Amino acid sequence: MGRHRLHPRAQRRDPGRRLGHGPLRRDDVPSGSTTPNIVSQVGASIGTALLSVLLASNGAGAGVARQADAFRDTYWWAAALLALAAIPALLLPARRREAAPPARPHGTR
Repeated sequence: MGRHRLHPRAQRRDPGRRLGHGPLRRDDVPSGSTTPNIVSQVGASIGTALLSVLLASNGAGAGVARQADAFRDTYWWAAALLALAAIPALLLPARRREAAPPARPHGTR
């Protein structure tokens, strides 16, 4: 069978999924979409747990000023991790512009 083509709206929303599904045959797409979903959910869970531990360890049993510092430090770590994740995202290949389909009159399919 031919290569799987995502709906154009799905391509605009999730270019990473488009890149990941591009080399797959149509019958391989279900198994190819499971792994990125699992990795995404596990990664988000681990990241949330690590930031929670960082916050709790820095501000546990301390005064208000120390807790404020713990939140500040935790947010800086979150921002640093986000910036680190943005680097490979910026290196993704640019999307080619496809010609828009011709407009149909209102009420036609």
